Amino acid sequence: MIDFEYLSKGLNALARAHFMGPMAGHLGAAIAAEVIERDGSERLRLLVRGPEKLLQLSALDPKLAGLAACERIVGDIRDRETLAAAVDGVGAVIHACHSHEYWRGTDYILDVNLEGAHRLAWAA
Repeated sequence: MIDFEYLSKGLNALARAHFMGPMAGHLGAAIAAEVIERDGSERLRLLVRGPEKLLQLSALDPKLAGLAACERIVGDIRDRETLAAAVDGVGAVIHACHSHEYWRGTDYILDVNLEGAHRLAWAA
């Protein structure tokens, strides 16, 4: 069973975050939009592979419109230098990156999903 009170407290804590990476996908965009709605600001720095998808999502869904005003860092979860620059000076990090591009092979999936999370944690 989902503990909605616990979830609400967690989302309120997310509202005080400053960096979310990577956030161009549907899951990341939805989390970022929730943070913006609860916090009332666009103080988020988002890591995106390319801004196009994020801007498309924000144009299509009024709930995601605030994403267009967020600071965007274009980069990749596999690049340590990008991650270090992205988390520089932030108060918190929210990680929602995952790849389900199985056709790229096991090494790619592990590099993005497992090692990407590891690199981001070390950068933070």
